[in-house]
Amino acid sequence: MRLASARLLLTLSPLLLPMLLTGCVERKFIVQSDPPGAVVLVNNVPLNTYTPADGSWVYPGCYNFSLIKDNFERLEVRQPFPAKWYDYPPLDFVAENLIPWTIEDKRCFGPYPLKPLLMPTAEEVVGRGEAMRQRAQGLGAGKIPAPTPLGLPGGPPPAPVAPPWTAPVPPAPAPSTPPIGLPPP
Repeated sequence: MRLASARLLLTLSPLLLPMLLTGCVERKFIVQSDPPGAVVLVNNVPLNTYTPADGSWVYPGCYNFSLIKDNFERLEVRQPFPAKWYDYPPLDFVAENLIPWTIEDKRCFGPYPLKPLLMPTAEEVVGRGEAMRQRAQGLGAGKIPAPTPLGLPGGPPPAPVAPPWTAPVPPAPAPSTPPIGLPPP
């Protein structure tokens, strides 16, 4: 009886061995920018590399890419990752666990064009400052009192003011009887 079960196990082992080699799906992407060398954030998490940058993903859907480079405008991209045949149930279980080879899903995005950062001229900066000053003067009209000179040379010295949280503490009354356990004076 033992010999028969050992033979059966030896005969079926080549058929059962691939079942132990579980499948896997590797999902990777590459983000490119023009010019290269931008930092990439995926859903506000940095990839710790510069473009062309590669990363991995788990679920299909939409991912938010942010590309940041010095002297260029920040670029925000909502990138869809459509599902493939092995992402739908029950095929996802078969692809992830039962197929004895690795399925590679590589997706390339870009190159995303980055626009150079435009530096404003001196006249534009002065114009924006003047506009901001006029807006600020219109906000507090009549509500803010004019400042008074305190302690300036030629003016009276400011009177000392106690902080509002300190109040004079009356002296404690003398005890009429000595505390318990002490002899009278």
